[in-house]
Amino acid sequence: LIINFNKGTEQILKEASDNSYAMSELGERYLYANMDEEAFKLFEEADKGGCIKAKHNKLLLLGKKYYYGNETNKDYKKAFDLFSQIQKTNVHAKYYLAKMYLFGYGVGENEKLSENLIDEAVKMKGTEATEFIFKYNTNMVKLMQEFNLDKNIAKEILKRLDSLNSENIKNIKI
Repeated sequence: LIINFNKGTEQILKEASDNSYAMSELGERYLYANMDEEAFKLFEEADKGGCIKAKHNKLLLLGKKYYYGNETNKDYKKAFDLFSQIQKTNVHAKYYLAKMYLFGYGVGENEKLSENLIDEAVKMKGTEATEFIFKYNTNMVKLMQEFNLDKNIAKEILKRLDSLNSENIKNIKI
């Protein structure tokens, strides 16, 4: 089945309804358009049809929801478990796990393991991971040099700023 994504959404949905892979691909397009609720529904349906990629995307969205505490309580342990299930094949899950190890969210701090995960994510062509490590290192150096801060204090400031970050993970019912 070939789906022409230039067609209207209703036509695409009609064509994708019997094809879990096509449904997952459509879900990714919704995801990139920040339409997480719609993407999640499509991933759920595609997962029922046996599409592994859809299952991984669904777990990623749930993990991000717990990580940020959007429409639920923050639960780093649940987020960690969800990301861990898919980190071998999902660059975004690797990125979130790296942040969790770096800042000790739901796990013990482990900078070495965080660095390894970031390296793996970058090798998987993870722009999110590349941007994070660049920003983290740049901000760490700025805090240490401009404010004459100890590395641990600078890291704690970056950790608190990260915890204030909120993504557009909304309206997904758990």
